[in-house]
Amino acid sequence: MRDRRRPSAQYRCCVHRLAADPLHPALASGTISGLVEATLRKPTYADFMALRDDVQTIKGWWRNGVARVLLNFS
Repeated sequence: MRDRRRPSAQYRCCVHRLAADPLHPALASGTISGLVEATLRKPTYADFMALRDDVQTIKGWWRNGVARVLLNFS
């Protein structure tokens, strides 16, 4: 059974594809995909507390919810 917290790759692909089209000149595609990532995988308080340690490794960037939003945003 699929984990409900993780969106499917097809859904994320569609969101990134829609975000690539300019919706408004002031909204970049990274802003849209960062907001979608933050909505679908809500960062927890523990993610914020562990952010300093997690960004020091590549594995930590993917494990931490806050760092993952930053990856999508940038």
